[in-house]
Amino acid sequence: EGARTGGMRAAARRVGRGVRELAATTTGRTLCPYQGLQTPNLLFRTPGSPGFVRWVVSAVPALPRSDGKSDGTDRRGRGGYGETRGSNRGGHGDVRVRPSDGRPGNHQLRDIQRKLVDALDVRTILGLCDPGLVNKFSAVNVSTALSKMAKNAKRTRFVTKLDHHPSLVALCERALELLKMNQFPHRPVCNSAHALATLQQAGVLTVTEKDKKKKENGNVTPAQSVWRALFDVMPRVASELEKGPPRDPNALNPNALNPKSPNPKLQTLHPQETSARQSTMFLYAAALVKEIPCDEILAGIWNELGVDESRIASHHVSNLVWSLGTLQLDPGLTGWGIIDRAVPSAFANKTEFNSQNVANTWWGFARLRRAPNPESVKVLSAAIVTVQNEFKPQELANCMWARATLSSSQNLPVEQSVKAAFDSAAVTTLTGNSSTPKFKAKELSQVFWHYASLGVSPPQKLWLEMDSAARRLAPFQSPMDVSLVLWACATLDLKPSLETWLAMERRLADLVKRGFVGSGPGGVPSERLVRKEGDDVGRTRDTTLPRSSQSQRYTQPQQKRSGDSVLEWQQVSNLVWSYAKLRVFPDRGTKNALDDAFHRLAHEKPESITSQDTSMLLWGYVTLGFMPGVGDDNVRNFRTLFDAVDRHANVFKPDELTNALWCLAVWRALEGSASAPFPKSYNAMWQRLAVLESTDFSTSDGVLIAHHAATVHNELLTGVDELPVMKQSLIIAAETAWKTQSTQHSDPSNVSGSQGRVGAVLSKIGFKYQSELELFGGRGFFQASQTVDFFLPDWNVVVEYDGPHHFYDVVSDPKRARFHNGGLVDAFALNAHTNDLDHAFTPNAHTTNIDPGVTKNVNTRLRDLFLAKKENVQKVVSLPWWEMRLVKHGEQEKWLEGKVGKAIDEVKASREGKGVEAIRGVNDVAIREVNDVATEKGVDSSFASGSENPNAGNKQSLCRRWIDACSVSQRIKLEVELLGADDDARWRVVRAAAGRDATKVRAALRGEIETTGE
Repeated sequence: EGARTGGMRAAARRVGRGVRELAATTTGRTLCPYQGLQTPNLLFRTPGSPGFVRWVVSAVPALPRSDGKSDGTDRRGRGGYGETRGSNRGGHGDVRVRPSDGRPGNHQLRDIQRKLVDALDVRTILGLCDPGLVNKFSAVNVSTALSKMAKNAKRTRFVTKLDHHPSLVALCERALELLKMNQFPHRPVCNSAHALATLQQAGVLTVTEKDKKKKENGNVTPAQSVWRALFDVMPRVASELEKGPPRDPNALNPNALNPKSPNPKLQTLHPQETSARQSTMFLYAAALVKEIPCDEILAGIWNELGVDESRIASHHVSNLVWSLGTLQLDPGLTGWGIIDRAVPSAFANKTEFNSQNVANTWWGFARLRRAPNPESVKVLSAAIVTVQNEFKPQELANCMWARATLSSSQNLPVEQSVKAAFDSAAVTTLTGNSSTPKFKAKELSQVFWHYASLGVSPPQKLWLEMDSAARRLAPFQSPMDVSLVLWACATLDLKPSLETWLAMERRLADLVKRGFVGSGPGGVPSERLVRKEGDDVGRTRDTTLPRSSQSQRYTQPQQKRSGDSVLEWQQVSNLVWSYAKLRVFPDRGTKNALDDAFHRLAHEKPESITSQDTSMLLWGYVTLGFMPGVGDDNVRNFRTLFDAVDRHANVFKPDELTNALWCLAVWRALEGSASAPFPKSYNAMWQRLAVLESTDFSTSDGVLIAHHAATVHNELLTGVDELPVMKQSLIIAAETAWKTQSTQHSDPSNVSGSQGRVGAVLSKIGFKYQSELELFGGRGFFQASQTVDFFLPDWNVVVEYDGPHHFYDVVSDPKRARFHNGGLVDAFALNAHTNDLDHAFTPNAHTTNIDPGVTKNVNTRLRDLFLAKKENVQKVVSLPWWEMRLVKHGEQEKWLEGKVGKAIDEVKASREGKGVEAIRGVNDVAIREVNDVATEKGVDSSFASGSENPNAGNKQSLCRRWIDACSVSQRIKLEVELLGADDDARWRVVRAAAGRDATKVRAALRGEIETTGE
């Protein structure tokens, strides 16, 4: 019919439209009117496929529309015929005679255009772009060559540098020539910008030079000149900042500006040239190379998008939001309005978006720290559920990171359907067959972070798969990955498996050994080692571009971290905090690695430690009971940490402030010496806390820690100032939180079977006791009460059964099998990675230097200190679970009677005034436990008996007096050094320690030791 009425070409056009309508009917989607050959690879030109339909349609010129506009399928620049084509060159518009000299109709260029579209590698494209022929290329030819080159370079991982390749240089020179002649339309401009940015991202071309020396020397490549020229020809609209007060209504309408304004900086697009794809593609290209456009270009982009918002599809929205997030650029009210209106319609149809669109959109919102509006949230959440089975690993990880980030920063809850979709998609990714793409190390760490940030434990099957994947990827983890995985495990209170933990510790030790700390191996600046993905660099603008102004609409930039390549303060603080949170002592190799990293950072970047890092490091080290390094390194590290406290004292968040105060008070209390170093800002921080209300804290834990800190300060510290009076709301909230915690601990349902066994044995022996009794006491505005396991009122004796949670764990034996196998094993000293014995560990109060499993943790030590201060408590009997475990069941009654009976005898003797040793508190209990264990090991520990006469002038009496005069940490170090030594060796050690001492308090005793001599 078409042949009879209008010839074969009219028939072909009708066939093309019929194919498009058929495709829309069969696929359920309306195909976009693509221009030119859209499917370059013949492999996809299979009848019935959407690619085949697009190719057939694009190969047929369009019928003219009644409004004079094209339907989008005309082949401008590729030999097609317009209504009047040829008439301007002497032909006749009605007859449509092919021009003989028109370049667009040149047969050779048309064939080259087809070959460019079908090319499958970069070298083929470079061969087609012969420098002698390129000078005849049109803008479409140039943009097509660059676009195909970029696509194939990325697909085939082409690595050859092309900055000075003759073919590329010729293409760039032709592009500059066309741009100067104003023969480079808007579509090729955006396509070319995207191609150049992609080529730079692929590493084969440089379009934005960041080397200042090269910029100053004027070493500009042709590609860089084209990039600048593309920015110059982009349509621009006066930004709201430059317009000033409106003069007339038309002045505020961007479309009212003259499109052919002589000022190229302020012009708008022709209405028929506007395209959402073009606008988003240019901004996407700028984001790829971290180049922020000026305000006028951004205003032009918003103007172009606002001409017809109905044409904004899902991939336009995702590219737009992703670009804004990458550039950390706030689009302003105009931009947000367009985005908020476009998202619901773009993601309403399930067939109009894919998983990448969904992931990029959520990621962009999260990077901008701005939640979508409620309608958009509903649509985008439903989109996650729709594409859950299509997510690639990186898309899934980015989407999970985005939802968790918006939940924590914008209080945007994650719907149950979305959580289920994430769980299902993660399991599918982790358990797929060998052909299924798997998570990389960075992506897996984001999955761990997602669950930890939400505070939701993953299902058991998923957790086991995540643990297995972490073990498999440990050799490839960056410092950030190692710290995030362990931080997530600690936050969720889920310990990784032994194999996974050891694998990550090996990776950590290897990174530190190879120098990936601070400035990197050999002092290389950290910025050079950061990998591209997830990098925040690039926000600095290239001021060499000729722009009239620079955009000022930034979102608050995230602090740049180099943890993807080297250990920084954030990674060290996360790791120390994780071990402390899980109550696990790092083994010797891991502790040395953390000490080395801390020492190097303290030397290279002492000022870069943040308030959060300071708070986490303080809590981690105090909870574990040691400070990094030994000797002089320990002193320097102390100074670095305390200097950081002084710097951040006025900027700590309320929760960080109470955490720091608790750590400092506990450290001073456990150190037991008023002369120990202390931050200068300690009192000032209490003054700052005194003006805070309970509502200033983000969590109830912050209020509770304030109560703990004040109680430790009031009860256990000497030589310190009285605390200022706190706000009444904080006092009430803190007391409520304290009582709630005490009630939970005294719940009878929480009593363990072993504790019940102790109660039964006490009753059988005949001791009268009260269980779970709350003892009151304390002074100041924060009253302290404690609940004890057993209280013997006749003798004011407290009996505490200390289960496993009162002691530290070790990585090498998470189930404490060594205690169940019949005795203590030097589990800490045994390096889990090499099976070599490590002997030294920084000792502290209650550290036996044998096994962290028999080392009381900081909370248990504080409990003993508080009980020793109670007026109605004369003796505390501690029953360690591991000691009770070593006693046969039939002998436990005799064992318990001996432990409790000894305490009662001491109380009797004290009441009768027979000169029995007074209660010396928890520190003496610790020393006796050291001696007991040493005796079991067959080591002479008689030096700790304390039976010498303090007035005697012999050497051993002076040794004992010197040890008693030392602080707790110094005392334990000396006792460990003296274990097994004879009298002469013991005297030499003490005399050497006195020679190093310079304190005034021990000056007289030091003089006696020096006088005694050898």
